[in-house]
Amino acid sequence: MHLPHHADEYSADLLTRIISVQRPDIVITARTVVEGRQYGDGNASTAGRCVFDVDYAPGTDPTLPRRLVVKIARIGANADHHVLYRNELNFYQRLRPVLDIEAPLSLGSHFDEDSGTFALVMEDLSLRGGQCMNNQVEHSPAHVRQLFDVLAPLHARFWNSPRFEQDLAWVPAHTHGPLHTIFSDPSRVPAHIAATVPHVHFKREMLQRAGVSPADLYQQVQRAQQAQRRGPLTLLHGDCHVGNTYRLPNGAGLIDWQLLAHGHYMHDVGYYIQTSLGIADRRRHERELIGYYLDRLQQAGVTTPPSLDDAWLHYRRACAWNLYIGWLPVGIENYGWEICELAHLRVTTAYEDLQTARAIAELD
Repeated sequence: MHLPHHADEYSADLLTRIISVQRPDIVITARTVVEGRQYGDGNASTAGRCVFDVDYAPGTDPTLPRRLVVKIARIGANADHHVLYRNELNFYQRLRPVLDIEAPLSLGSHFDEDSGTFALVMEDLSLRGGQCMNNQVEHSPAHVRQLFDVLAPLHARFWNSPRFEQDLAWVPAHTHGPLHTIFSDPSRVPAHIAATVPHVHFKREMLQRAGVSPADLYQQVQRAQQAQRRGPLTLLHGDCHVGNTYRLPNGAGLIDWQLLAHGHYMHDVGYYIQTSLGIADRRRHERELIGYYLDRLQQAGVTTPPSLDDAWLHYRRACAWNLYIGWLPVGIENYGWEICELAHLRVTTAYEDLQTARAIAELD
């Protein structure tokens, strides 16, 4: 089933076919296009988005959302994008139904192996008062704690779980497998970073200020991730920057699960703190916020959580990924100038403040 790249090509019948495997009880009888966006309009980095108002067949569950968001493949997606698409669909098909977590409801999804196209049909969060976040929206330590109220129980459920050698063996790891290859193979993302950073002035000069090169960061990320293999390991959102979160009237949630992974807990925790808070607030509150996360971890069932000192050391080291993989590959066309520049500024400043290079150099 080849899936279109444009909203007006999605008929009510096609939407019904996409969701039929997971929800054969749902028939969409009519749809109206509300919005259609593709990569390059400052909306996202790997996928497009369509929004539809829909009508259902008589007798359909009346609680179903009347407005749907459909995430679709970007035009020109390559094999690396396909890995990310499959990964997110695996989350929604195999994990989301059994998780008590604030994340969007999915009605169904499909990945077409022949064309590399996909569609993920979800609720429109705005119908529940949801607001998708970015670094242009003011964030306070209280907002970080709200997100940790979601993240810590998720981490706790899979904390050092043997299931990653069993029924969750399909979840990619940070130190081997397809995600690791995309971000570590010198011909993939590292090659893109090496080719683009010298020609993007603000990226180049931020690294100059920090006294680090892309090649240095590559080595630091590899060393830090190898050290993180010792654990504790859990199920990660994997791309937990502020732009992949949303705010509700009574809490917060997580979207965009393309980098779902099995890895070190601090990967999620540190990335969210450093991208969500302004520099002054991050400096003032980051250690206490890590302490709050550890407390919530224990409340969620981790009997012996890491010490604050151990977590702080991992927090310092994890910053290398936040800068190198998290933002250096990201183009202005992904999220727009202000979001990209501010994200780079925040993670580069954290890298300097936390003396990340020194913390990694001290690894044995």
